[in-house]
Amino acid sequence: MALDWKVEIDGELLGGGTVASGGSVGGSGIDASGGSRGDAPRGSGGLGGEASGGKGSRRITSGVPPGAAWEETFDFLLPSFWARDGREAIVTASVSLGAAESWAPLGHVVAWEQASVPSPRDALPMLDLPHRPGRASQRGRVPSHGDDAMGVQLRDVCPVALGDGGGGSELEDMEEGRDGGLRVEDAGGEITATGARGLKAVWSRSEGALVTFQRDGVSLLVHGGDGSAEGLRQGFWRAHTCNDNGGPDTMIQIGATEQAYPTESGFPSVTKRIRGAMAFGLWWMDTFGDTSYGRMWEKQGLPDLRPSQVSVEVVRTPAGPSGPQDQGGVVEVRVSYTLAPRKGGARIACVSLFTLVSSGEMVIRHECCIPASLPCPIPRIGMQLTVPGALSRVKWFGRGPHETYPDRKSGAPLGLYSSSVDDTYVPYIIPSDNGGHSDCRWVSLTDGAGRGLLVCSGGESGELVHFSAHRFTAKDVHAARHPEEVPRRQDTTLTVDHRHMPCGGNDSWSRAHEPEYLIKPGSYGWSVRLIPVSGEAAHRRPPPHDSLPAVPAEWEPPRLSARVWAAATKGCVAGVAAAPVVIAEYAVEAASYAWLIIPVVLLLGIIGLALGLALGFALSGEQGA
Repeated sequence: MALDWKVEIDGELLGGGTVASGGSVGGSGIDASGGSRGDAPRGSGGLGGEASGGKGSRRITSGVPPGAAWEETFDFLLPSFWARDGREAIVTASVSLGAAESWAPLGHVVAWEQASVPSPRDALPMLDLPHRPGRASQRGRVPSHGDDAMGVQLRDVCPVALGDGGGGSELEDMEEGRDGGLRVEDAGGEITATGARGLKAVWSRSEGALVTFQRDGVSLLVHGGDGSAEGLRQGFWRAHTCNDNGGPDTMIQIGATEQAYPTESGFPSVTKRIRGAMAFGLWWMDTFGDTSYGRMWEKQGLPDLRPSQVSVEVVRTPAGPSGPQDQGGVVEVRVSYTLAPRKGGARIACVSLFTLVSSGEMVIRHECCIPASLPCPIPRIGMQLTVPGALSRVKWFGRGPHETYPDRKSGAPLGLYSSSVDDTYVPYIIPSDNGGHSDCRWVSLTDGAGRGLLVCSGGESGELVHFSAHRFTAKDVHAARHPEEVPRRQDTTLTVDHRHMPCGGNDSWSRAHEPEYLIKPGSYGWSVRLIPVSGEAAHRRPPPHDSLPAVPAEWEPPRLSARVWAAATKGCVAGVAAAPVVIAEYAVEAASYAWLIIPVVLLLGIIGLALGLALGFALSGEQGA
């Protein structure tokens, strides 16, 4: 057996080594043989600097019997560094085969683990920033694959210069705001902000969305396009997975209620496979809402949410009065609206505060209220935007390389990955939501020259995001029944989520999603940064911007009265929906007594609804609006 280890700064290799089963220790950059190796080898981002040596290790013994515990401690020196610009250090250790076996080749990885390396300061390095004039330091914690799972010890504190990779000037310009002022104009139903280097951002008053964003002659946002682009707005629905469609209505969805036995099977006539009390129970459950999450989303109109009560206003800065004028280096636009379907269903109040600086960077603070009255958890809290198809390369620092979900990510190491947009598609037999990546620090979409858009969290504690990038929309993949029916649009749809529904999968015929991963109702607030980039070297975690205050993500539960009312209503609905199923399950001859069962069930339903309404009226005084 051999243990390989490496240290990365924001996914860029700083150094590593191997401890073989014979006890020998070797490495590059960060030497574990006891001496200093001088300059560490440069990774893709140009990391370098002085690196200290280490102490070696005990021998890794082989032949550990099954079920036995094996523990080894390694002491090696890591370079101490200043976590400048919030850059993150990750140590990865993997155990691989030192010799070929009948079941796997030489070098096959048996196990791996990752952990964050403590900063020389008193906090972990996710956003552990030095103090800046007029700005408090910000610090947060990095969720790792296994915190404290490795005995990594930081030794002597000595600074290591982390290179900029030749691409720091653009990000430094953003921080210092060297590009002059912004000019704002409100006319023709649009608010337009323009600046140097061809910077232009346009908000539509009618749609309540950012519809244009460009700099240096590169369009970073598509509106209209081939008919699928609606501007940057908050989003709450995803294409259903097969697990989302698992529930009491599963047999209805697959057409089992329409299947029949032919007379060749021995029946006197064509006979429905599901009939009698079971058919009635399935119809009843589907009617009264005890169905899959996917069916509930459709009943609530989540696939067709549209903005109403739209309000778009410029938040004036101290730089000038109202009207077309020079706003200085920063301008804010506040957009509020309510998302609701055309015919009843969910109503989600949304507010988005867009803060644009003259360098081209934009921070968006999203807030939304998920009502407790919804009968089901929503699939996501995020935003969607459409970028030009020319931005066909996607690069991210997060879980990968394969798709992940909040409850399906432990097998995906944290790292720096890249792919084409087309290759992120996962062609499931039944097209569904796919290609997402969890725990992402940042993601960029660029053209062949490295020009494009970088997106990362804008929160104070470095909150992580879930993203996907595809040549189709969620509605496109949801409408398809076979992979070849999924269209390939000319533009790319990018979704960036603060919260995302779990994959589930304990089984696919019930609502088998672990409750701890479901999205709770309440008021949410989260932030995201949009940064135009030019050149591959700029694709790294951006430094904080003094003009753009970072606000932590927030969640506040609904009022107690709303939660009680929602629980009572859901309980009554579930009871009404389950009543005939219970009777059909425990009464073998239920079909023979349908004349009695139906009135009894209706009576129980009326009683349940009456109790629910009585409780609702009792609480209506506090519930209010």
